[in-house]
Amino acid sequence: MTITLCLTIPGVPEASIQAGLQAAADHFNAVGVHPVTAENAVRMLDGLDLEKLADDEWAKDELDAAQAWNDAEISAFVAALGVGSDIPKGSKLTVVHPPFSEKRKSLVDFVISVAGASQEELRRGVEAALEVFVREGISPEQAADGQWAVESWDDAGFPDDEAPSEELEHGCSVWNEASAAAFQAVFPDWRETKRSGGANLALLLEPEIQLATRSRALAMMRELVDRTVPEDSNLFGLACAVASSIENGFRQQELAKSVTAPYNALYGPALNDPEKVDAAVRGVFAAIDALEAATSDSPDQLPVMSSAHLFEGKETRPWTGVKD
Repeated sequence: MTITLCLTIPGVPEASIQAGLQAAADHFNAVGVHPVTAENAVRMLDGLDLEKLADDEWAKDELDAAQAWNDAEISAFVAALGVGSDIPKGSKLTVVHPPFSEKRKSLVDFVISVAGASQEELRRGVEAALEVFVREGISPEQAADGQWAVESWDDAGFPDDEAPSEELEHGCSVWNEASAAAFQAVFPDWRETKRSGGANLALLLEPEIQLATRSRALAMMRELVDRTVPEDSNLFGLACAVASSIENGFRQQELAKSVTAPYNALYGPALNDPEKVDAAVRGVFAAIDALEAATSDSPDQLPVMSSAHLFEGKETRPWTGVKD
């Protein structure tokens, strides 16, 4: 998968942008940290108490990676603008990944998760979201592509030369409409009851993870940590699945990040340091225990359902034939 760095500084000529990008790349090379690793560390630590993390041995590499990102961004700004210059609003350094559809073209079913919802309520939500996709004549995958493109544009500071096409903007609009329709169908009285949150809509990419029961998801997380060679592709998804029963969205993310943050310390140089590995493993298991305790009152069947169950035994979908 090819990734590139993108530097956004409103009103700055391209030559200066290229100078900034080179400075950022040089910094990452100098400190030996991959840009994706650094950006992921920043996102992983977002919202966590950094002062407390500073005392945790497992967090050192994550904090160092996040610092590498911050320093690279500063280096980019200095190279592009000059020392002491004001940084225009909307300026940022980002990692650009390939469009989602380039990686997953064949998977088109979707899944919704709504904390506190019953299976019957979730079924109503799935059917409502499906109705939106069918009415608009667009597949969930195309809508997800649009949502990804608009979100990436937002993250980049809305640069004029990177604005998504009308088709992608329409896809994003359909995706958001489907999510809102699902939540409305699940909880028709959400305004009167002042219920917060919404329906988490996603493409169904890994059914074993996204549709796992609470007990199975917890067991899978512990199995991942017990492996000699760590695998990080599933841990965050499993943690999010278990936390999905918690109605407070911020608390959901906090619990999920608490599991994956120490797990990331099992990569890179830390693998050669037994003490760091031991500290990281203890931190992960403690976080999994905390997640299990926080969701102890939740039913084993998590509040999630996919559109796939509506088409069991069928090889087509209502959006089959929609133009790519």
